[in-house]
Amino acid sequence: NTEDVVLGFNDKRIVYIKNKKNMGYAANIKKGFGMSKGKYIFMISDDDMIMSTTLFAEIEKVMDKTNAGYAQTGLVYYDQDHYKPSVIDHVATKLIFEKPSPDIFYKTSNWHYGFMSGNVFRKDFINIDRDFHETDIWWPFLKAAYNAIKDHGAVYFGKHFIVARTSTTGLIAWLDINK
Repeated sequence: NTEDVVLGFNDKRIVYIKNKKNMGYAANIKKGFGMSKGKYIFMISDDDMIMSTTLFAEIEKVMDKTNAGYAQTGLVYYDQDHYKPSVIDHVATKLIFEKPSPDIFYKTSNWHYGFMSGNVFRKDFINIDRDFHETDIWWPFLKAAYNAIKDHGAVYFGKHFIVARTSTTGLIAWLDINK
């Protein structure tokens, strides 16, 4: 009932878009980035939650000050019950800003780019045609993250977390590598 929940907010800033047919993950991500109108694009999955009421204000303040093109939050993973997380995945408990440099990817290599929730992009630093390809099945936004970090630097919000669902029994439980 995602549509009912979203429309129930009755907030003009929230736009609900439902595709007529399933476009697939990569094409849908690309479409969402292309249709976004805000200064920042904050990614979050439908089964994940933001733990901080001040996160968006801090994102705006820090990214405006640093002119960073990309940011990320820490993650707290759960399997079945979001009130019972099992793993904390974060780089640090402090705010980190890495300015553009030749070794920026070495400095940010332990960040979790591949997980969708908690990724933040500055909209005007994204080039939809250059940064997205509908054939990028796993991380269609990875090239956008790469270019934003390389060109503008990155921020890590170490005191803010997304509660994120990870599954040991869910979506790919049928994939048994021991067979």
